Amino acid sequence: MKTLIVNGEVCSLEEVSMNRWLLDDPVILSQKVWFGYGGIPLLNENVESLHQQAQVLGASLPPLFRNQRELFRLCKRMLNKNRFYRSGIIHIRLYVSGQTVNYLITSEAREIFDFPISEQGMLINISQNRKPLSLLGSYPFYSRLLWETARGTLRNEYRNSILLNDKNYVCEGIAATLFMVKDRVLITPSTEAGCCNPVIREIVLKLGHQMGLKVMEVPELEKDLLFHVEELFLVSEASGIEWILGLENKRFVRSFSLDLHNELNIFLQKKAAN
Repeated sequence: MKTLIVNGEVCSLEEVSMNRWLLDDPVILSQKVWFGYGGIPLLNENVESLHQQAQVLGASLPPLFRNQRELFRLCKRMLNKNRFYRSGIIHIRLYVSGQTVNYLITSEAREIFDFPISEQGMLINISQNRKPLSLLGSYPFYSRLLWETARGTLRNEYRNSILLNDKNYVCEGIAATLFMVKDRVLITPSTEAGCCNPVIREIVLKLGHQMGLKVMEVPELEKDLLFHVEELFLVSEASGIEWILGLENKRFVRSFSLDLHNELNIFLQKKAAN
């Protein structure tokens, strides 16, 4: 990546200096948005999420983020200058100091065209860290420090962890929404459990319903259930669909997440074309 967007200006990496912003001790709001199929299908929804987070901090989004067409144009210009023509991630960072909001938009490319899905299952565990219940729990900025702490304690073969809330109910994965399937029921913790509520979460729930599964959002999901479901997987725009092969010593099958991947790509392709 050699080209990025800084406060509305497309510029080269060498031209960027953020020292002044960091001296203001900002709160950083960060959102990763998937691009592909010639578009950025969930850009507007992610901007709305950033708008809600900025409001919580008593700030407003910069004018560019209120002009959907211009924001899309600049992001596409950045991608083209970087020669990112297939798919990847646009990373939006807002630096909030009081009512002042500076921003940085970067990108990274993948060599595939579709929304990503892991080729092999991963092993995970249950984190010893607990996520405190809070009205801010659905916002990524509230969870980020906990995610990084949990990631830093991963050991051996484990590549992610399931986080419980402070009442010991299932909450989420590290920077990803946790889904499970049992007897054709798609289950995920509800936002009352303290989980983050990214744009992609609502889309997966909608697609699950359209695919004929019963969908359940559960506020008090016992961790013992995790060892009695057929399939576990994580979803995020940053990493795609990540199938969980095993939770500690328990092993799972792979079925629905493959079908979901197909339906999700159809959805994103249609949305990118609109």
